[in-house]
Amino acid sequence: MTLDKVIDIPKKPLKDSFSIGELASELGTTTRTIRYYEECGLISPQRSDGNQRRYSRKERGRLKLIFRAKEAFTLDEIKELFGIYDAHPDKLGEQQQFIQLHQMMQRKIAQIDKQMEELTKLRSEVQSALEDVRAKIWIGEETSTNK
Repeated sequence: MTLDKVIDIPKKPLKDSFSIGELASELGTTTRTIRYYEECGLISPQRSDGNQRRYSRKERGRLKLIFRAKEAFTLDEIKELFGIYDAHPDKLGEQQQFIQLHQMMQRKIAQIDKQMEELTKLRSEVQSALEDVRAKIWIGEETSTNK
């Protein structure tokens, strides 16, 4: 027996389409951001009879993926992955997505490693400059107290 049967929680019917406001609210973003992703070609909402955007569950899922993936990948890279799937929405497309994603992740790790090297070097330089400044502060205090 499931929890919803025990405490009689009404099930929400699965919606087939969503307004831009509903998605923005659910995803914690703005309608402008969602329109921007549409302009970039990442999502393609349908239009209602009143010419309002209506987003399918597929578009909703894509938006969730975009928000997760944009931390590590560019919008162009995300669009490329979506394009592979759109061309082959089957096991072949899924496999091609995994291959492409694997290559993209390898490039991203190499990029992060390079950034970490650069940051480590920068940190060392700033630490050295801090020590130089600290030494001058102590010299300045000793000079002013010895007068």
